[in-house]
Amino acid sequence: MIRFDNGSALTVVSTISLNVGKVENSVQLFGTRGGVKMAEDVTVYSELGGYLTDLKIDGQTGFDFEQSFCREISHFTDCILNGTDCVNPTEDGIEMMKILSAIYRSAEEGHEVIL
Repeated sequence: MIRFDNGSALTVVSTISLNVGKVENSVQLFGTRGGVKMAEDVTVYSELGGYLTDLKIDGQTGFDFEQSFCREISHFTDCILNGTDCVNPTEDGIEMMKILSAIYRSAEEGHEVIL
C-alpha cells in the first residue's frame, strides 16, 4: 500500500503466477467510483444512471507481450544508435529502486516506510 500526501492510498498487487481460468497480461486500476482493465482490450467499470456498467472499448492496448518486447528493444537500440531520448530515463529507475527498497524494508519491519 502506498499512501500519498493528500491522503489517497494505492494498493499494488503483482503476480506472475495466479490460479485463474484464463491467463492474461493486464493492468487493472480501481478507484472508489470506477475502474479500468487494460488487457487485449479495454474495459471501463463505472456507473451510468444509477446502474453499474462495463464498457468495452475497441482498440489495441499494447499488451501483446511479443510486440511490446519488440518495441522495447527497438527503442533501446534507437537510443544507443541515434541518441534518441529514452522514455524511461535513469532518474525513473532510481525512484523505482527507492520505492522497491522501501517495500522490502516495510515488510521486514512490519510498518510503513516514509519516503
